[in-house]
Amino acid sequence: MKDATMNCFNLKNPCIFSHVHDLREHEAEYLKQIRHYTSSKAVWACVTTAIKARVIAALHICSHHRELDSLLPHCEITDIEKALVILDRPRVARQLRKKIASIERSMVKTSPKEIVKCSVADAVAQKTKRYKIDVLRSSLKRIDALI
Repeated sequence: MKDATMNCFNLKNPCIFSHVHDLREHEAEYLKQIRHYTSSKAVWACVTTAIKARVIAALHICSHHRELDSLLPHCEITDIEKALVILDRPRVARQLRKKIASIERSMVKTSPKEIVKCSVADAVAQKTKRYKIDVLRSSLKRIDALI
């Protein structure tokens, strides 16, 4: 079972879900691996900030607060900040979805015949809203890929 937990520490960019899964499925091995890494400053220094942040976030998600408290003295502020960003992604995604829905509701539904009749200012406003929706959707897609 040790190989299963080793993967999320050795991969270049494992997602947060691989850490959470390994922590839930192989709790003892995962926590033993963290203790091994933190026992030596040289070994812990080789672990990337991204992985440290995912470990912090996974410990928080799985409510392993005692282990998290013992890990935090070994972490830098950048590791903790990145973990907070990871933990905040679902809220940001919900916020973007609401913003997209709000803009879509405010857009006027027009048929091709009505488009000819509408003013230039209305057409520009509609185009601006469509562009903003596209930008927000691309941001949402990027965040959803990271969640």
